[in-house]
Amino acid sequence: MSLEERLTAVLDRLPISRETQGKIIRFGVVGVGATCVHAIVFLILTDVIGVSPTPATVPAFFTAFAFSYLLNHSWTFRLAGRHGRYVFRYGVTAVTGVLLNMGLMYASTSVLGWGHHVGLAIVVVAVPLFSLVSNMLWGFR
Repeated sequence: MSLEERLTAVLDRLPISRETQGKIIRFGVVGVGATCVHAIVFLILTDVIGVSPTPATVPAFFTAFAFSYLLNHSWTFRLAGRHGRYVFRYGVTAVTGVLLNMGLMYASTSVLGWGHHVGLAIVVVAVPLFSLVSNMLWGFR
């Protein structure tokens, strides 16, 4: 059974339309791609060019942001035009996602005293889910 067939089997159990299932799968594919773009740009800047890691995250983030925005706009949500509206909203959801990421990590480690691995496990589930829902309900509407 292929990965697509497995994902479809799982999603078929949920009370959501085929159209929404497709958006969820495409959103996930774009997210993985954006993560790879971020890592590649970061590694080129740090390991090939010699840029320090902290400043290297800035162009890596913005390159991944552009990649994910363009693919989510045209492929995940199948929209055309109106980039001014959508890129602003996508940016707001991205910044909110970063803040949520930081808040959950702080709460997990500093408030609750859990290890950072637990915080990471929470973040990697909660932030993409928040991003998907907020972009479906507002960002790309």
